[in-house]
Amino acid sequence: EQVMIEYVFVILTKWGNSYTNAKNLYD
Repeated sequence: EQVMIEYVFVILTKWGNSYTNAKNLYD
């Protein structure tokens, strides 16, 4: 169960970074 939580956290972090980069790109 702990592994699943860490996996989801990594996915959310990568998605968050991509979203931030895209936002900065169009700023």
